[in-house]
Amino acid sequence: MASRITETDWLDALAKLSNKNDKGFTVNEWAERLGKTPKTALVMLHRAHALGWLRVGERTTTNLIGREYKAPVYWVEKPKR
Repeated sequence: MASRITETDWLDALAKLSNKNDKGFTVNEWAERLGKTPKTALVMLHRAHALGWLRVGERTTTNLIGREYKAPVYWVEKPKR
């Protein structure tokens, strides 16, 4: 019988992805890396936040018509206790 993944296991996996990017990831970037929909990625980020694993920031980026805007970005990292 296959073992179930624990919350700590998937949070550790997300933290490893976060370590690969100093700029953080938007919800859509998280979804792409996880192979999930943006809605599912957002649910996972909400859960990480509730458990104290989420750090939030912003990044200036350009939209399709050339305007700059600040996009929220997220890192998953172990809480400092």
